[in-house]
Amino acid sequence: MAEQLEFGIGHTVGSTVTQTQFEDILKNLQRKAGTIQRNMQDDLESSYGLFAIDSNGDPVSRVLTAASAELVITNAAGITGNPSIGLGTAQLIREHVDTDWEDVTSDGATLTDTKHIHFLKFMGGASNDVTLTAPPTGGKVCRKILINNGSTNVTVNEADTHVFAAATSIVLGPNDAIVLYSDSSIKWHIVSVHFLGGGDLTAGPLVVGNRYEIVNFTAADVFTNVGAASNALSVKFTATGPAPTTWTATTILRDLGAGVINV
Repeated sequence: MAEQLEFGIGHTVGSTVTQTQFEDILKNLQRKAGTIQRNMQDDLESSYGLFAIDSNGDPVSRVLTAASAELVITNAAGITGNPSIGLGTAQLIREHVDTDWEDVTSDGATLTDTKHIHFLKFMGGASNDVTLTAPPTGGKVCRKILINNGSTNVTVNEADTHVFAAATSIVLGPNDAIVLYSDSSIKWHIVSVHFLGGGDLTAGPLVVGNRYEIVNFTAADVFTNVGAASNALSVKFTATGPAPTTWTATTILRDLGAGVINV
């Protein structure tokens, strides 16, 4: 039985073809190619400059689009020029970052996962606590900034034992701030701490909970009643009361603020 070959519609021939059959095959192939070309030309007479071929061999128009203001696409349809993709202006990116923040004023509040700047605005109370949860999964590197712009100390606790890489809690005094970065182990690392404190003091009262250092000492002065282990130069202590037993004007305490990293 002779081998059968098919060239186009209705042109099945044997292994040997005549010149007439071969010409018919070429004409059929040219006609099919011409039909495809005409269909594509008809579909491309619209204003689109980008297209894809679907499963039927037909062209389908495509236009590049940007999902947000941080991405800018020029000549998205490819008509007036080559498409180009770039980041938005620095101002747009900065505005996006600046809106990614929250005010926290409720004792016991959990910091919102999706925010990266948290303003802790507690204006009083004996104890103010917030909770930090673990960073997002998926191998992402994330940053969080915690700023205490209230008038009282705030303790930042972890939601479980896996949140902080090297701490169990952080105490931020007024105007203190801390920057945290996450890693692939899904923990927060403390990379920058700003414990501002209140400068050098020659008179009270002390702020209970703040840390102080004796940077100039007069022998007659006594600070052991407010938390100091001894009365001596360079001693650091956390104030347990507002009024030292004796404090002359020549002794200088440096206010280190309330910032503490508990490990």
